[in-house]
Order: sequence, then structure tokens, then C-alpha cells
Amino acid sequence: MVRKILLGMVTLMFLAIIPRDGLAIEQITWRDLTMPLGKVEDPYEGLEYDQRIDLDVLLTIERMREADGSLSDDFENSYDEIYSALQSAGLDPEDLIRKYNAYQAKIAEVNASIREDRDNTEVKIPGYILPLEYKGDHITEFLLVPYVGACIHTPPPPANQIIHVKPNSSFAAMGLFTPVWVSGKLIVERSQQSVGLSDGIGNFAVGYKLEAETVVEYTE
Repeated sequence: MVRKILLGMVTLMFLAIIPRDGLAIEQITWRDLTMPLGKVEDPYEGLEYDQRIDLDVLLTIERMREADGSLSDDFENSYDEIYSALQSAGLDPEDLIRKYNAYQAKIAEVNASIREDRDNTEVKIPGYILPLEYKGDHITEFLLVPYVGACIHTPPPPANQIIHVKPNSSFAAMGLFTPVWVSGKLIVERSQQSVGLSDGIGNFAVGYKLEAETVVEYTE
């Protein structure tokens, strides 16, 4: 009899940690929502500090030339001086520029990626709340973002770093700077969401939706 009771208790404990669809909850980070960067050449690898600065200035002048079609004599002279200095150090400025552009293109590709394999998975993820809908002083719908102040007076994170959350039940509003744990079913679903901010309405591209079972204040 005792053995049956203990077995029943263990079974109930096991069932209590399994979500409604039978999948175990996986604690993830925001990096888990992006594709791996993969192999790409770092344009700054092997450069000394001053050379890194020179490359940044070179790239800035390049962008100015592309935007305006021409440069002042001062900028042209600065470009030529930096170009020559890098060459004198045994470096190929054109190759550095090529590596930089390839690196940025890869980052843009990763930022635009959505992890299709995360669709319909039970997850637990930390983040910060940007409310979308209220019912009284309770939040009924919100965006989850990875860091404090995301989307507020700053460029928004990429779509794969914003989650549209619909809790199963409303919860008392927490401060925007209070971190939370959100648990539930993650769904791959692109959308456009509008958030009322102090300086107007912000429209953000979102890559995921989460049907939240729980929203609780963050603890380690």
C-alpha cells in the first residue's frame, strides 16, 4: 500500500511539470531565437587599436561618399592618408572593406532570421514588458523584449528579439524596468504591433507569439 501511495505521488509530481500538450518546458535565452552567425571573417581580427579606428574612419567616409556622391577635399585627403597608412602597415584596405561589408550583411541576415524549429514549443524566457492592452490596472497583452528600454527612444530590436505575448489571464501591471519570467507555448508568427510611447506610437516588427501560462517577476 505504501509503495502504491508513493508511486502515485511521484506520478502526480511528474504530471505537474508537464505542460498541457505533453512537452517539457525549456528555459531559453534570446540568442536561442536567432540563427547561429556561422563562419564569417571578422574585419577587425588581427588589427591594432589605432588600425581599428582608422578602418572605422575609412568606412564612415565611404558611407558619406555613397550618400552624397562626392566629398570635400578635406575628407578626400583624410581618406587617402588613412588608406596609405593601412597599406604601409601591410594591410589591404579594399579587402578590409570587403570583409566588413560581408560581416554586416551576415549580421543583417541573422537579425532577420526566425527559428522555425521553435514553433509550438513550450519555453520559459526572461525579458521586459511593453504593454499593449490593459483591463483596469491589469495587463492583458504585451510585447516581451530582451533589455531595459528596448523600443523606447532607441531603435527597436530585430523581429526575432520581440515576442508578442498573450497571457491566459491578466496580471497586475509591473514597472517597465521590472524583469519577468514568461512561460508558455512559443509560436512562430510574424506581425506588426503598435505601442503607445511617451513621444507617440511606435510600430514594431515582431517574429514570435507566446501564449503565456505564467508571468512572474524575475528571480535567478
